[in-house]
Amino acid sequence: MVAFGKGLKENEKADIFSLGLCIWEIITKIDLPNNGPKWQELRSGKLPSDEIYNNFPNLDENSQIILNEINILINQMVKKEPNDRPNAEELLRSNQYFAQKFEVFLKSIVI
Repeated sequence: MVAFGKGLKENEKADIFSLGLCIWEIITKIDLPNNGPKWQELRSGKLPSDEIYNNFPNLDENSQIILNEINILINQMVKKEPNDRPNAEELLRSNQYFAQKFEVFLKSIVI
């Protein structure tokens, strides 16, 4: 999802934003709006974070901790200002441990 005519850094930060929304959409099972006020809220970095917990009312304590970490990461990825978002290298470097926990979380919710 690259915006033509912009520098690579801006494109990367837009991709991080899109990835954050994709993760949120997968976890919440809520289709993202195409436009309108709800889209503008998402675009401004305002995710309804309670939605992320609605699909998982009976998580064990470890899975709840992981879901909280996922929520924090998603909110970092969709910050309104692109410079406030992590870049791909930062995500990969700082979140290897997180990636392992995310895998454990996904395995715990698959029936």
